[in-house]
Amino acid sequence: MTASGDIGMGGVIGLEIKNNPVGRLRDALNKFKDNARPDTQIMHLWANVFDCSATDTQAIFGGISMMFRLNSEARNATLAYTKDSPAFFFKPFDQVDELLSVMAMHTQWNSVRAMVNDQIMTALEFIEHLLDANFLKSAPGTQDKVVSVLAKIDELIESCLASDLTDELKRLFVRQLQSLRSALFDYRISGPVGLEAALEQAAGGVLRNQAAIKAELTEKNPFVMSFFDVLGKVNDLTSGYQTAAIVLAPVGAMLLNILR
Repeated sequence: MTASGDIGMGGVIGLEIKNNPVGRLRDALNKFKDNARPDTQIMHLWANVFDCSATDTQAIFGGISMMFRLNSEARNATLAYTKDSPAFFFKPFDQVDELLSVMAMHTQWNSVRAMVNDQIMTALEFIEHLLDANFLKSAPGTQDKVVSVLAKIDELIESCLASDLTDELKRLFVRQLQSLRSALFDYRISGPVGLEAALEQAAGGVLRNQAAIKAELTEKNPFVMSFFDVLGKVNDLTSGYQTAAIVLAPVGAMLLNILR
């Protein structure tokens, strides 16, 4: 999560990036359980999942909202890919919904541990393996690519703020870059869905301001060219995802062709 804007890249590196939503859910819950003691408050456990400060309530509740969406995605995938699914297949998702509904962040681990006990986690592991055949594996090196693109985005934000672009264009580019950055940090939980939305938002912003951006392209502004290069790199991260939308054909190149 990047709501506070003050985190490292440990979470991106620490969890394998998976297309299978049940796998992403199980990994996030395992991280939630990591190093939990009976008296550990759940705000610290969620902070570990979302790589934020335990006092950053905006990041934590934003992350919990994302976990609700992931749990629904995992439930729907189970329903879609396991024919005539028995009712007990869905108990883990019911338990996770119950865990996510605990809004008192001072609640101790001992009070919620039954919602993600060993039986629940084993059931999720079983379902993940059952569904794996329906989801493509992330391409080798995906995690390294995510970290590399994040570093490039941070560099571009600084470059944009120091550039001679108009204030309007600076706001546009920084807003889109921050949106992409947030989606990349969330990638290990939300999967490519968040990247798709961020790319579509960036494309829309570019097209709404195409006259001003086209003028910068005419001048061969290096920042603007690098921005489109980053869009292409983010797009590449989604290319191996089984359900990626057609709109994710090379976004950077597509927009450049429109603007030229």
